[in-house]
Amino acid sequence: QSSTAGPSIPLQGATCEVAVDYHKKKHVFRLRPCDGSEYLFSAKSHLDMRQWISKIQIQANLPPPVQQEPPSEPTSQKVRTPSSSSSESARSSSTAPSSPPAPPPAKMVKPQAP
Repeated sequence: QSSTAGPSIPLQGATCEVAVDYHKKKHVFRLRPCDGSEYLFSAKSHLDMRQWISKIQIQANLPPPVQQEPPSEPTSQKVRTPSSSSSESARSSSTAPSSPPAPPPAKMVKPQAP
């Protein structure tokens, strides 16, 4: 597993939806940035896929200045996941606006040529 991050995907104005036409893997969603590229991602479950789609759609509809703001919490703090304790959620919501928990990681799918 590499610790090097790759280039980011521009989300402003992007579309994200279930890839209903992709049948090789389950829980696949498609991300289409405005630059014309297309990415397929595979989540662990249907719920995780819906969470990813929802979060990406929210981010894609934010104005650019809001998208580029740094997180309000230090980066060294633990990222909340659906299984995190409610006391951690209560603690972080007192200093920053409440946000839904982050979905688990999704895997990029490499589509096969037809």
